[in-house]
Amino acid sequence: MNSILLKTVLFGSAVIFVSSASAQVDRALAGSRVGALPVVLSQPGLGLRSPALMQLTPSSLRGAREHASQMARRDTAQYTIVDAPGAGGGIGQGTLLFGINSLSAAVGSYSDDVGVFHGFERMPDGTYIKLDVGKTSTALYAVNDKGLVGGVFVDHKTGRCPGFVSTAKGKLKKFDPPDDSGLWPDDCLFDGPLNNSGTIVGGYYGGGSLHSFSRLKNGDLTEFDPPGFTYSQAIGINDAGEISGSDADGTSHGYIRAGDGTFTEFDPPNAVWAFAGPINDEGEVEGDFQESNLVYRGYIREPDGSFTVYDAPDAGAASGQGTLGATGINKAGTAAGVYIDADGYPHGYTRAKDGTFAEFDVPGSIATYPFGPSGINDSGVTSGFFIDQWGGLHGFLRTP
Repeated sequence: MNSILLKTVLFGSAVIFVSSASAQVDRALAGSRVGALPVVLSQPGLGLRSPALMQLTPSSLRGAREHASQMARRDTAQYTIVDAPGAGGGIGQGTLLFGINSLSAAVGSYSDDVGVFHGFERMPDGTYIKLDVGKTSTALYAVNDKGLVGGVFVDHKTGRCPGFVSTAKGKLKKFDPPDDSGLWPDDCLFDGPLNNSGTIVGGYYGGGSLHSFSRLKNGDLTEFDPPGFTYSQAIGINDAGEISGSDADGTSHGYIRAGDGTFTEFDPPNAVWAFAGPINDEGEVEGDFQESNLVYRGYIREPDGSFTVYDAPDAGAASGQGTLGATGINKAGTAAGVYIDADGYPHGYTRAKDGTFAEFDVPGSIATYPFGPSGINDSGVTSGFFIDQWGGLHGFLRTP
């Protein structure tokens, strides 16, 4: 089998899938980030975030099956399993969901039987639209309520990884920040969420560093870093045009860029490392951070600058375990993410604004990854992917 690599980055966390004779998931990181294109995790100043590291080997699958048989969080929510037509059935192959809109249209990428990745949209009625830009390796990361989708493709002639947006009628526009010098597979551009005005945000590599950008519907593109920083990535945008993201100066911090271009820097209390994820229309930012013990904790930053810090009830308390935020936060203030339990395995969660948690695993899964930054919609439907007992990948929609 030919070896095809797709790296999916969501700043601070990533998914890396290798389809080869020894197919494996080198990192399957949740929730947000995007996690997992280029792996931002290993970039200087941002720190390596690798909870839920999972290799798809016989022994790791056996261990995950045994763990799931005893520790899986099964609930009464309704689950829709998403397997894109044409998705491969081998180990490390299958379907990934990366984002959802308010109508429950969802977008993602699937790998076929020969390891080629294709973009797709699953419509609310359950039909699928395949979208390939170029000949190989396309991923869709975002869809807004007007049907505009955004993603990244690999141009193997140039080695570049431009972004694109496509309307509901199929009108396609490719773009690349002027200073983007990143090359596939390690330094590809990432474009993340789309707001309902058609603005898309993300990050690109230039001058040996990662930088933020925003692109308006009319094609105007702005490259930026918060003042005093030369390393940043935009990860969220709301309908007011407020952009959230993270920057680094030896450690990582959160920022908000207002519609007028002014910046607010922030860190949760006692943070030694902080990641800022998506921002909702109320101006609430979801993210996570580590204290000196290096356990992950989730947080919500309110528009007045106050913080709510939270831990999933069954999250582990050792270094590298804990609660990851940044899958998404909807207008009601319900946040979604992944927690890593005391045995090092990932599970999904949602947290309502009143502090009520729902921990969950998709039926039939051995590892569950709600995925963002637009992984929960205003109806509370959560999207993501999971690994089955044989090492296959499937998307899911969870309706509470």
